[in-house]
Amino acid sequence: MYSREVSVALSGSGFLALYEVGALQCLQKQWPRLLQTAKVSGASAGSLLAACVVCDVPLDFVKGNFLETAKEAQRWKLGPFSPKFNVSDYLNQGFEALPPDAHLRANNRLFVSLTRIKDGQNVIISNWTSREELIQCLLCSCFIPIFSGFRFPSFRGERYMDGGFTNNLPIPCQPCISIGPFEGKIDICPRTKKQNSPYLTIANETVAVNATNILRFVQSLKPPPIEILEDVYQEGYWDAYSFLKAKTSQKTGPLSA
Repeated sequence: MYSREVSVALSGSGFLALYEVGALQCLQKQWPRLLQTAKVSGASAGSLLAACVVCDVPLDFVKGNFLETAKEAQRWKLGPFSPKFNVSDYLNQGFEALPPDAHLRANNRLFVSLTRIKDGQNVIISNWTSREELIQCLLCSCFIPIFSGFRFPSFRGERYMDGGFTNNLPIPCQPCISIGPFEGKIDICPRTKKQNSPYLTIANETVAVNATNILRFVQSLKPPPIEILEDVYQEGYWDAYSFLKAKTSQKTGPLSA
């Protein structure tokens, strides 16, 4: 299907990261060698998933962690924007799954998108000296002002915030399989039958401008019921399957691996 090594890019997606988890599980099942060696990039929640992939954290654990976080957010009237909900607590719980040598596994395979506060520029990080430094980098990539708090986190002496503000779909190298929960010009993403939606490019990601995508954006910040998130997960899985099936025959490609 591809003549060269393929990379994987995961867009920032908030609670709709369940879509990307589903897609990754499909890739893991149908094309296991890909995720064992590929360079993987991400912004915001996508960076967390990317780190889990290169560090061999079980995707079932990742799925469960996202669902538990969504359940907790739904307890409050304001959802994750409630003062009683601290997203950092749940991020730290997830970080516990990273192995002691996470930074060594991630070096030159994981690419994390950050937004530097002092000049608003995008920065891509791909090397770390310790597990703790990797975790701090991921915290910066996921930091949304107000939603995450009011004090910007730092990494190597610089203040950063969510990488999705400046590069929501970082591409580590070509060829690349891009994955995201918003309909757009992305390899694996939701598709609607209508093809007349205009497109808008924001932070290196081209998405369709339609009512469905607006709803998805809201759901990425304020999680819908768990049943819908389960559907989002399944949608990601089958969209990835359709992508692979379109790229190769069942006799000679990833689907037979």
